[in-house]
Amino acid sequence: MSFDFEHYQPMQEMDQYIEDVQSGEIRSCKTVRNAIKRHIRDLEKQRTDDFPYYFDREYAEAVVSFFPVMIKHSIGRDVGQPLVLQPWQVFAVASIFGWKKTSDDCRRFSKAMISPARKNGKSTLAAAIALFAGSMDYNPVSKGFENVAQVLLAATKKEQSMRVVFAEACRMRAQSEELSSMSTLKNNQIFFKHNQGSIFCVGSDKPLDGFSASLTVIDELAAFRSDGGQKAFVETMLTQGGARSQPLTLFITTAGNDNSFLWLEQYNYGKGVVSLDFHDESYFFLNYELDEDDDVYDPENWVKANPCLGVTIMPEYLEDQAKPAKTDVIVERRFKKYHCNIVTSSNSAAFSLEQWDACAGEFSNWEDADAVGCGVDLGGRDDLAAFALVARFETGEFTQVDEHAPEVPIYRYEARTWQYISTDTTRDITQRPFADFIENDLIRTTRFPTNELERDLLRECQRYRCYDVAYDPYNSQSTAERLETEGLEPASMTQSCRYQNEPIQELRACIADGRFLHDGNSCLKWMIGNAVLVHDRQDRVMFDKKASAEKIDGVVAMTMALGRAMHAQSKSNGYFTY
Repeated sequence: MSFDFEHYQPMQEMDQYIEDVQSGEIRSCKTVRNAIKRHIRDLEKQRTDDFPYYFDREYAEAVVSFFPVMIKHSIGRDVGQPLVLQPWQVFAVASIFGWKKTSDDCRRFSKAMISPARKNGKSTLAAAIALFAGSMDYNPVSKGFENVAQVLLAATKKEQSMRVVFAEACRMRAQSEELSSMSTLKNNQIFFKHNQGSIFCVGSDKPLDGFSASLTVIDELAAFRSDGGQKAFVETMLTQGGARSQPLTLFITTAGNDNSFLWLEQYNYGKGVVSLDFHDESYFFLNYELDEDDDVYDPENWVKANPCLGVTIMPEYLEDQAKPAKTDVIVERRFKKYHCNIVTSSNSAAFSLEQWDACAGEFSNWEDADAVGCGVDLGGRDDLAAFALVARFETGEFTQVDEHAPEVPIYRYEARTWQYISTDTTRDITQRPFADFIENDLIRTTRFPTNELERDLLRECQRYRCYDVAYDPYNSQSTAERLETEGLEPASMTQSCRYQNEPIQELRACIADGRFLHDGNSCLKWMIGNAVLVHDRQDRVMFDKKASAEKIDGVVAMTMALGRAMHAQSKSNGYFTY
């Protein structure tokens, strides 16, 4: 399908977009409205002594026209069709490339952040911008193509940058006769013959130095950590273009959480720039998000974070994502972050007490259990020490991940926990709730809690034919070694998102589905109510003992036991014997 260039009027579309945002015809967040106001104010004072910049409308239109003329959609329902930018994308691209310095006609903006919610085409836009910058970017100093243009696609891992933005750029190049004829693809790099330009990937896991980047695209800034090599990597990327006359760093990202410090720095600064709290004429910032007081479940508000609503992401899809978020704090957090594009807390309550209460009941005969797992969590002198057993039972039902995967059984689980505290603790255990827990034998006081825990654990494991014990190598290594001499098989389970995520998610799912049973003891409920989760940048979770209101040791031990029970060998394949 040929593109009707003659009737394409992108700048008129941008003008209409600006007008619709101002009038409220397009519902927009405060940050986007501020970005529009800034653009209008700058147009009114361009080329003045106090504002030595101007908007090159003709050049901006030429850049925007590059996309549908030279690039086609490579995936999705519009595959093979010209990449016609949406009005908000026209505003972003035209602003970044159209605003220039009066002194030398070079780009005004040296840094830009574009941040819509997930599934709003940011990776597609980034790939297309990379292709333009590598092949057709104009340098007003040399009055020709940017010579030896270098476009860096950067992510936390090189593999990530290659898998997303670079892969999209390669697909776009393959579908374009013009781009294919003027370039080669070799050794995971795109080379342009006419200007010796190139597009290639870098990652903080395999850093390289010595670049002179004309454009650096940093994908998902919110995923970068602020400590160690990743922070240094981002700082290096920001300075790669020092020898260029008009270098540009482009952040393409969705929102982070309150621990995404590198992203927060750019996010907070950018909001200050467009609200005129900070003066920085070199930073373009366009962030689509729900405002602070918006109802995240009101479909009328979703367009604020999803400027491609109805184009690349459908309202029906967001409705499906919103339904489970109303009853699950982790799903709600994910919905807010990825689909409302708002800053989320890195911590969240782990469990619903209402759902927990509904799981109380009488235990089954554990002789009928399919498998039993054990977990142990030892605290310090003033902490609780705990171990737990979790029994796995078959439900007779099966599920599939997809139609090609084999069926796997659906299990239900039952849990018992034991808690201990030293009589030498500095905690006042005469105060409630500890006094009540101790009186009801839900927490056992002893001078040597670890010794008593190990003795009871061995007895209960033998009673329920359990041999698989999860332990934290940080504080339970000696206990694990002693248990191993007694015939158990200890399994190291570090307190990290990598190891805790799966059993926590399964525990939450089982509680929500009614596939989990406990005896209703008040101490365990108290710890369930205390439990707080911390999320990493891959949205995996772990218990956050420091952020939890009080002790959660029994819950941690129970989750570790569940992790072992989930993957334990079925008793039907042979019992363990001492």
